[in-house]
Amino acid sequence: LCERNPAEKERTNCWLNAVRENYNWEKHQMMVDYLESPQNFSHVLVLDADAALVQPHHDIMGMMASELAEAGKDLLVTNEDWLGDQSSKTRINGGLLFARNTKFTRDLFKDMLDAHWGGHEGNPRPRIGGGAVRGCAGNEQLCLGAMQNRKEFQAKSMLTSGMRYNCGAKDQFIQRMREKDSDIEIMHFMGGSKGAAADILCKGPVDLTGEGKQGYGCSP
Repeated sequence: LCERNPAEKERTNCWLNAVRENYNWEKHQMMVDYLESPQNFSHVLVLDADAALVQPHHDIMGMMASELAEAGKDLLVTNEDWLGDQSSKTRINGGLLFARNTKFTRDLFKDMLDAHWGGHEGNPRPRIGGGAVRGCAGNEQLCLGAMQNRKEFQAKSMLTSGMRYNCGAKDQFIQRMREKDSDIEIMHFMGGSKGAAADILCKGPVDLTGEGKQGYGCSP
């Protein structure tokens, strides 16, 4: 499809976007690899590299595991409610995936990978059941959105607040993160906020890396 663009710049941008979207699928492959590891992990967290756990004294993964157990679910994903609009409350953000190690989660991520490699035809016989899985040829976050309304997905997955576990780094939420007993556990430095991450993590009231200004995370 990229080669159909008449302008060289457009062809280049098209291929760069395609490569970036393909890289994002490594998160799903990593999830499968860890879920099937001989170390038999009980839970697996896959988190974007531009996100950080920002409450070092909280057992954040334990908290998420407890939420899954209480809800009787296998997969925890987050919305984008921190954006403030209505649609963000139902939209999955692919930057955080937290899975209990079950047959469903192993099958789910294999099904999405197969649907991606299947292109527009998708995956005609998903392991989790139901009809063909489509909508996964491009962006992995759009694929999660395509899975969202399937009854097999809804039965085993929970969509929780991104404001708590996957919050964008807006000024108001940075201040909220620094409050005593803050409910923001994970901050995601998406887009233009990436450049501010070092100052926020290293130069706030608390050094969130725990290593000091000359440590690996904060050293100039």
